[in-house]
Amino acid sequence: MAKVSVGMPVYNGSRFLKDAIASVLNQTLQDFELIIVDDCSSDGIEDIVRSFADPRIKFFRNKTHLGLAANWNRCIELSKGGVIALFHQDDLMLPRNLEKKALVLEKRPDVGLVYSNIFQIDAQEGVFNHNRSWDEEAAHEDFIEKGTEFFKRLILRPCIICCPSVLARRECYERLGGFDLRLLFPADLEMWLRISRHYDVAFLAEPLIKYRWHEGNETKRYANQIERLKQIHLAKMIAVKRVENRRERKAFRLFVHGDIAEQALDWACYRRMKFRETRRLLWLAYRLKPSLFFQKNEFFILAKLIGERAVFYFMRIKTEAARDVKIILKGKFAWLPKRK
Repeated sequence: MAKVSVGMPVYNGSRFLKDAIASVLNQTLQDFELIIVDDCSSDGIEDIVRSFADPRIKFFRNKTHLGLAANWNRCIELSKGGVIALFHQDDLMLPRNLEKKALVLEKRPDVGLVYSNIFQIDAQEGVFNHNRSWDEEAAHEDFIEKGTEFFKRLILRPCIICCPSVLARRECYERLGGFDLRLLFPADLEMWLRISRHYDVAFLAEPLIKYRWHEGNETKRYANQIERLKQIHLAKMIAVKRVENRRERKAFRLFVHGDIAEQALDWACYRRMKFRETRRLLWLAYRLKPSLFFQKNEFFILAKLIGERAVFYFMRIKTEAARDVKIILKGKFAWLPKRK
């Protein structure tokens, strides 16, 4: 069995770090190294790491702050194992996590990565989702899926892989390159899409990770919905551009544009937010899929943008609502009443 490397990128994560390290050290598979890379934290990370007298732990501190994706790449560069897990500073491994996943990769050389079901826990370690995969359809049984088929499922849906549950071959990263630095939180999504174009993917239905959901999550730092949607769109479009078949590439591109546009339009119309954010979301939706503005309630969209008085004006002069949305988004009707 190939030696396992566990890379743990950390940044100001002292609150849960001790428990995360302990959960890795308590694995039934003992032949591994734990690479901890501190991205210039200011909350005593090194003292916590040094409190563990275990030769399998190797601690590094970056000279400058690299950011999430670059620090993941740094963990991979410093590791020596044949298979690699990138584990979060605030999550927990169940004891047989590494053993079971490494066994899958040993038996199936065609599989590039294996991921598992998870428990979702809160800051106090209370489980609020039992035996729940992010992929509801596949939550109840193990499977190994052809990579190209898995790519289709992943590109057409939200990310169904929980990052700390992944164990991947070093060969994948060496052959396909590291995480894309243009991406913030969805860098892992683009990587799993990239790997699935070349390798099969395995899933274990048993929850082997406790994924902690709390206010300090890295994902929650990107609270601005339009920036989140733009990042997910970029991640998927990077993957789509690598599809060799021209017809497939076009179909994927149209779907991704439409999916992100619908999410942006739904957020703009049905969520309470500031006028400026609503306007940006609507413009993103229009830019990606203009036809949506003919399928939805155009006057409701206008009301969200400029208020009911302006909607009655457009109804009276019988202008085409979708065209007017485009004009308003470009700021050509500055005299109309504005929402605060």
